[in-house]
Amino acid sequence: EELKKEVAIINPADTLKELEAKQAELKKFLANMENTNKPVEKDSQEYHLQRLLNENYVNPYDVLEIALEANEVEIKKRFRDLSRKLHPDKCKHERAADAFSEVEKAYKILMDPDKKRLYQRIMREARERVEIERDRENKKRRKEGKAPLPDDTFNIDVQAMCQKLFDQIEDNQRYFERVETIKRRRMHKDMEKRKIAREVEKEVEREWEDGRDKRAKDWRNFTGKAKGSKKRVKLGLKIPKTRMEKRPKSAKGSEGYSMGVDEGYKREWK
Repeated sequence: EELKKEVAIINPADTLKELEAKQAELKKFLANMENTNKPVEKDSQEYHLQRLLNENYVNPYDVLEIALEANEVEIKKRFRDLSRKLHPDKCKHERAADAFSEVEKAYKILMDPDKKRLYQRIMREARERVEIERDRENKKRRKEGKAPLPDDTFNIDVQAMCQKLFDQIEDNQRYFERVETIKRRRMHKDMEKRKIAREVEKEVEREWEDGRDKRAKDWRNFTGKAKGSKKRVKLGLKIPKTRMEKRPKSAKGSEGYSMGVDEGYKREWK
């Protein structure tokens, strides 16, 4: 369809210059078609560009395409080889920088001893799981009279298992990050509550201190008024005075004296 479309644009009415330009475009189109259908040579620049830009790698060993047992010298050598093919200064592809960034990141991971041990442990775990699963499947196949799993699919199965384990680790990491985020939010809220409580407490204390003089003045005014209007209050029952009963003046002998008291003998002293 594309070829027909390119041929259809040529017509006799075109000038010679336009015809030559369209012929050049047609040749370029056919060359691109030929390159597209041509298999890419493994370990070539085009091969690494295609795989690094079109696939999502989580395993640095897969990025560099080296064995799990590769030592530091082999890792450095592989990084130099890929750098010569993919570094933006040596590769004119528009996304060469992206491809080289993946290679550089994988290299730095494997040059870190702790990170390298982590990835090695995951890859060994993947290999062991694949071996167990393949042994189980081959036993089942033998009972059914089928051929065992081909050996050339072992590494593919290991890579798939590695991807599965890395995905699980990433999911767990995201989960723990969410948990930590929730914890930090709660801690932040608690800190805000305590901060507000302290501010309220300080405000109450400040208001209390500011009102101290006024309260003292009000108390002095109150006590002063209380002293000025204080009255003596007598408590208990009021006992009436005892009045001595006096003899009537008409009585003889002891006129004007209280009854029961006879002082008439005093008159005889005179």
